[in-house]
Amino acid sequence: MGIFERYLMGVAAFTPLAEEEALELVAEHGLGGLVRVIPIAAGSVNSNFVLELEGGARCFVRLFEEQGEEGARYDAALLAHLAAAGVPSPRPHPRLDGAEVSFASGSGKPVALFPYVDGVHSCQRAVSPSRVTALGCALAKLHLAGKNFPVRRLGRFTLDDVRARFPRIARAHDPSLSSMAVQLEAELDAWIARRAPSLPEGVIHGDLFRDNVFFRSETGEGHDEVIALLDFESASDGRFAYDLAVTILAWCYGDELDLGLVRALVAGYETLRALDVEERAGLQAELAIAALRFTTTRITDYAMPRAGSDGGEGETTRVIKDWRRFWNRLRAVERLTFEL
Repeated sequence: MGIFERYLMGVAAFTPLAEEEALELVAEHGLGGLVRVIPIAAGSVNSNFVLELEGGARCFVRLFEEQGEEGARYDAALLAHLAAAGVPSPRPHPRLDGAEVSFASGSGKPVALFPYVDGVHSCQRAVSPSRVTALGCALAKLHLAGKNFPVRRLGRFTLDDVRARFPRIARAHDPSLSSMAVQLEAELDAWIARRAPSLPEGVIHGDLFRDNVFFRSETGEGHDEVIALLDFESASDGRFAYDLAVTILAWCYGDELDLGLVRALVAGYETLRALDVEERAGLQAELAIAALRFTTTRITDYAMPRAGSDGGEGETTRVIKDWRRFWNRLRAVERLTFEL
């Protein structure tokens, strides 16, 4: 079962895309006749659609809800750059005038059209050493390809942004959430103090979870091949070791941290880009800071809105992600007694 069949399960679009708007987009990109517009239930930030075109072709449409024009242009330019460098990522369809970003006539929000990729996500049970080895290699390819990308950008979730969320958590109506503010701040301070002062940096994905990677198929030859890295809205400049840490936490933790998977992912990464001594020694702190980042944002953006608290911008979200999963990951990281 591919992405099309998996996600045509209810409407996940925050902003609708009318047929008239879709017709305009198709014409601007010279893609042929439109058959229908299908909202897809994927993603918790942007509105996503599949356009069925005459002749059986399809394309994927992303309507950027939060990034605005500058962010959408960064996203499109980065994906074009990475695809040209051989990174498995979908390159945006250029418009007939050469631009890579359009604007929905109804909402005025930026829109990008992408080739339709018929891949599959990996469930946790299907995560294997060979699969994460391929993933590690793809991540290293992204880091190397991004070195000469000319645009610099801070991430959406800097340490300052994470800290700014603690007072909001302290005001949560649910005491099980509000009590986390002090603990999170203390943990973050402690791990920042242990963080290496300087590690290699460049363009990072920042959010390489299982739903942001496509493999060729679930079974058969080539099923561990990464065919697309997706959803670059968190892409920015950052530490390569931090990006690797996010990926480890997303892929190598089921009920506990699987060190065999961790080593396989790192080994795949090092087939293209070897970690230096400082990165390897500093990876535990990057893992802990990544776990704290996702614990914090899942409280403010998912748990607090669900509990009727002041979740800020996350109030409109409809996807539920359990913050305790990353709090448990932090505990697992703290128990590591050797370099990975």
